[in-house]
Amino acid sequence: MIKRFLAFSAAAMLSAGAAIADDAGKNYFMQYCSTCHGTGGAGEGPLLEMMNVPAPDLTMLTQNNDGKFPMLQVI
Repeated sequence: MIKRFLAFSAAAMLSAGAAIADDAGKNYFMQYCSTCHGTGGAGEGPLLEMMNVPAPDLTMLTQNNDGKFPMLQVI
């Protein structure tokens, strides 16, 4: 019974931590990235008309990298 409680508690904490991280990531993207990449990440941001090069479509990163998200390249 105690093991189940501890497992449930750990899962709940991890889930809450992931949700906080997701919110932080979304807020960061909206503040620093969406002006060029757009709110959906497809490269249709409002500053695109002022740029000399197109903003990459971020929605294709995993697909274009053999199914793996290229985290180090993104950073």
